[in-house]
Amino acid sequence: MEDLARAEARAAGQKTSENNRSGVGPGAEHAEQHGDQQDYDTGPDFDETIFLTAILVASIVVAPLAFRLLEDVTEAVALACDYVRRLRVVPFTGRVHCAVLPPELQRQLEAQLQAELSTQKPPEEMSKEELAEAIQHKGLITFEPLPSDDPVSQRLQEVGQRVLAAAVKLSGGKPGDDGRLDVTFVAADKLVGKAVLGFVTADKQVVVDATLVRSCMEFDVWDLLANLLAHELGHLVADHPVDLELVKATLAADSKFADPIIALRARAHELLSYAPVTVNTFMRELEYEADRLGAAIAALAGYNPMGAERLYTVLGKIVQDVSVAQLEAHCKAEGGLKGVDFEQLNIDSTHPSSSQRVQALRRHMPAAKRIYEDVVAGRDPMSAPEFHPRACVTELGP
Repeated sequence: MEDLARAEARAAGQKTSENNRSGVGPGAEHAEQHGDQQDYDTGPDFDETIFLTAILVASIVVAPLAFRLLEDVTEAVALACDYVRRLRVVPFTGRVHCAVLPPELQRQLEAQLQAELSTQKPPEEMSKEELAEAIQHKGLITFEPLPSDDPVSQRLQEVGQRVLAAAVKLSGGKPGDDGRLDVTFVAADKLVGKAVLGFVTADKQVVVDATLVRSCMEFDVWDLLANLLAHELGHLVADHPVDLELVKATLAADSKFADPIIALRARAHELLSYAPVTVNTFMRELEYEADRLGAAIAALAGYNPMGAERLYTVLGKIVQDVSVAQLEAHCKAEGGLKGVDFEQLNIDSTHPSSSQRVQALRRHMPAAKRIYEDVVAGRDPMSAPEFHPRACVTELGP
């Protein structure tokens, strides 16, 4: 019996092996049911290779572009942060501007100045023709300073130091803090050039015509002189020398130092006035702002700001607001002075006409008068809202 059982078991094992080899039996049925799935699972190997290869190629091509874009964005953010750090708000007027030149532009301007100084003759070595050319076309101003112990110089120093203290107070600093108001006052005779009563030199000398000081001494009226000094200091309080260089750089066709705020203001001016924007356009705006600041500084120093209005009224009587060359050109074209638009002819000037300055001052005079009244009454005017203006980026005109 045992032998028979072994024989049947061997026969059953052989049959199972044959069924497996021939694809018959439960395992074979399972394979038949899932044959399509097996074919699907083993098929994508080629597609995955193509996909991975495409990703690798794209990474090789796109990665450098992505890194370059990241570098550009990082550089742009750094430049924007540096620009924002250089922004300031002008006291009293609220104008937002860049108050510090970019280092590269600063170095470029210093190099240009050195080159000009190395080639320019001193006035005393110029011939009459060269001197006249420099005064007329290069802005040269010649003068003879008075000795410091002259009574005129001493009186100018007294008024000047009082006005300077007010300018420092308005700007919220101390003398010599940043060098803007580190000035000296010089009384001078024989002023020859485009400056009529006063101007500021590159080394921050506030030069004033001694004749004006003598007139103030004669009548003991100092408001005109104080407002003149305050106007010149207003240019420094508002960083106008920096503004002027940035305007020139922004409007230059080949410059890489364009200032965004100045570019915005230039575009707005073109759209509003339908007139081309030049450096002189901005220079006239800076003069309006210096007039406004000057009235506030004079009032803060205890001088009547109405002296500014009288000052420009006097200037209007002694200064030709329109150049002789412009008038001659109009007369030649029109056969006389008939139809002369003096305001339009003044459009190419670096300064507004005296009548325009008086009109602009009258609009802002109430604020300066309130400051003056507070000072006279012994109140602190610095808490007044006029000294905490709302920042304004695109303020145009006077």
